Amino acid sequence: MSLQITIKEVDDIDLDQYCFLQQQSFEAIFADNRIDSSYLDPAFFKWKYHTPAGKARIAVVEENNCMLASVAMYPVYIMVKGKKTRGWHFVEAAVLPVARGRGLFKRCMSLLIDSLMADEIIYVFPNSSSKHGTIKAGFQRIEECDFYVRCFFNVFKKDRSAIETGVFFTEGQDVYADAMCTKHDVIVFRDAAYMNWRYKQHPYFSYYTFSPVENGRVMGNIVVRPVIIKGIRMLLIMEMHSLNDEGEKEIMSFVRRVAKKENCFIAGVFSGRNGKPSLTATGMLQLPSCILPKQHILMAYTKQSTCKLESENWFCQTGDWDAF
Repeated sequence: MSLQITIKEVDDIDLDQYCFLQQQSFEAIFADNRIDSSYLDPAFFKWKYHTPAGKARIAVVEENNCMLASVAMYPVYIMVKGKKTRGWHFVEAAVLPVARGRGLFKRCMSLLIDSLMADEIIYVFPNSSSKHGTIKAGFQRIEECDFYVRCFFNVFKKDRSAIETGVFFTEGQDVYADAMCTKHDVIVFRDAAYMNWRYKQHPYFSYYTFSPVENGRVMGNIVVRPVIIKGIRMLLIMEMHSLNDEGEKEIMSFVRRVAKKENCFIAGVFSGRNGKPSLTATGMLQLPSCILPKQHILMAYTKQSTCKLESENWFCQTGDWDAF
C-alpha cells in the first residue's frame, strides 16, 4: 500500500496498532522522565477521544499496512469573550523513529487544520521536536506556562483521615464555570460535564478533587494526583483556581491534607500568567524554567486571520498528559 494520510475517528482505527505507535514514538521521553507508559492502551484512547464536545479527529499516516505517524485533536468547548465555541486541543503528535524526517508531522497538521470551521480554535503545547513545525504551520505563541511549587513538611506522619475521590461535579460547577468565563477572554469551559469527563471518568488515574463553597455557591476547584517523575514523588495539580483569596486558602489546606496522605512533600502546577497562584494565599513559588524538564508553551491557531489570539486574556492551567 502506498503512503496514505486520512482523518479518522477513534472507532475507525486499529487501536492496538495506534497504541504501539504512541508507545514507540514517546518511548525516549517517558524513559528519560522515568514515567510508566503502559496506560497508553485502547481503553485510555477510547476515553480521551470521546469528550462532552464530540469525538476526536486523528490524522493517520499508513504505508504498507503499517501506521507510521499520527496527530490527534480532541474537541472542547471554549468561551471566547463570552461566546461559546468549539475548540480543539492538539495532542499525540507521534512519528515512528524510522519514519522521521519525511515531513509526516507537518502533513498531518495541515490536514487537521483544513478540517476546521472558520471560528474554531486549535491550541497545543508543542514539545521541542514539534515546536518548529507548529510555528511554521501558522500557530501563534500565546505564553509560556510557568511551574509553581509548594513544599510541605511533616507529611510522613501517618494520616488515617479519609479523603473522598469519587464525588462527581454537579450543577453548582456549571454556575462556577460561568463565573470563571467573566474573568477571562479565552478559557476552556469547565462545566460539570467537562470536569467529570476529564477527572472522574479517567480509566486509570484517580484524582483528588475539592470545591470550596460559600453560601451554597461553588467558589473554586482543586484537582490533584500523586505522580513519580524522575524518581521524585509529588502532587501534580491539574486545576487550582478560585473566585477569592479565601477559596484559595481552603484549596491549599486541602492540598496539604492530600500531600500528607500521599507522602508527598512537593506540590506543583503549570500555569499561565492569569491563573498563577497567589503567593500570600498559597505560598507557592515560581521555579526557574531552566531547571524544568521542558518549556511548556501554549500556542494557538484560528482561520480568522483578523483574530489576534496572543493579545487576548487567556486562562491556562495544564493537565498530566501535557506536563512532561
